[in-house]
Amino acid sequence: MKETVIDPIKPADPVVDAIADRLLGRGERLVVAESLTGGALAGRLTAVAGASRWFLGGFVTYADSAKRDWLGLSSEILEREGAVSPEAVRAMLSGLRRRTEAEWMVATSGYAGPAGDPPGRVYVGWDRRRPTPGWPLIRRFDFQGDRAAVRDQTIQRALQGLLDGLSPDPGSPEALIPG
Repeated sequence: MKETVIDPIKPADPVVDAIADRLLGRGERLVVAESLTGGALAGRLTAVAGASRWFLGGFVTYADSAKRDWLGLSSEILEREGAVSPEAVRAMLSGLRRRTEAEWMVATSGYAGPAGDPPGRVYVGWDRRRPTPGWPLIRRFDFQGDRAAVRDQTIQRALQGLLDGLSPDPGSPEALIPG
């Protein structure tokens, strides 16, 4: 009888598996900034042994003060546009670029519900260190469901968007990231 050996470096999550393979193949690393997902995106990425080879870490910036202090968001953006806005997510990505050496960046912000205007409104952003036309990408989603469902959908879209951006021939980034 043949014994099955499970590689402890390989994640059971096929999307994270593909992200890990692509980042490792390129010798590149990822960093995240999370608000509404509260660290769950980083948790999903690090549920895999060996993730430190391609995942640098993350900033959980749930409070506006953390967004200002840790990622450098201006009070003007937070007051004028709000923390749940494409401008705030763009600034979160910019903060990751300034504070880390990662080649890939993902940021999430939104209203998980039940409060917020409207509940389920989420912005996800992706960026790469290498200058690329059309990047960073910021997408708005209007998810349905309770807090857990909105957070889960946000994480899935963030991961799928990253995987699409890491594709061998990304082409037009707008076509890759589902809107």
